Amino acid sequence: MTSNLPSSRGLSPEYVLLGFLCLKPMHGYELHQQMKQHLGEIWHISQSQVYNILKRLEGNDFISAVREDQEKLPDRIIFHIMEGGRDHFADWLNQPTRCNVKAIRVEFLTRLFFSWRLMNGTIQQMIDEQQEHTEEEFQQLSERFEGLPQNQVFNRLGLSLRLKQIESTLLWLDEVDKNMVGEESKE
Repeated sequence: MTSNLPSSRGLSPEYVLLGFLCLKPMHGYELHQQMKQHLGEIWHISQSQVYNILKRLEGNDFISAVREDQEKLPDRIIFHIMEGGRDHFADWLNQPTRCNVKAIRVEFLTRLFFSWRLMNGTIQQMIDEQQEHTEEEFQQLSERFEGLPQNQVFNRLGLSLRLKQIESTLLWLDEVDKNMVGEESKE
């Protein structure tokens, strides 16, 4: 079946829902509450968006829905991750994040959260790989900046801003590294 989902390198809430379903089966409201509680400062989606994404994931055979009877309440639907969904999520989880501020803030933090919760692989390895990927990007952009003629003022300004953002990201990744080392040893 061809997937209607974004490529595995996208900033997509589908991966957040798949990640929570890797932890345990849940109903839609519970998934939305988990997102708000654990990743609410990172992801901002409505409950109706959660249900729409769940329908799409089910249509792609990444999750299955099981109706659960409730006494004196309407039935509720519990979502379970399927092997294809688990594989799709694992492929996304094990990639470095693109080197831009939004991707690092949203995608990398989400990957780090699920790596920490699922403990498949070490979070230290994930942080190290992201730092390496970010440093490589910084080096490439630095070389491009050095090669730009002085009279290309706006190109130089744009590239200078990107370099400063990446420098800031590298400092932040150092902070993440220091904070997460203690967290990983607590588990």
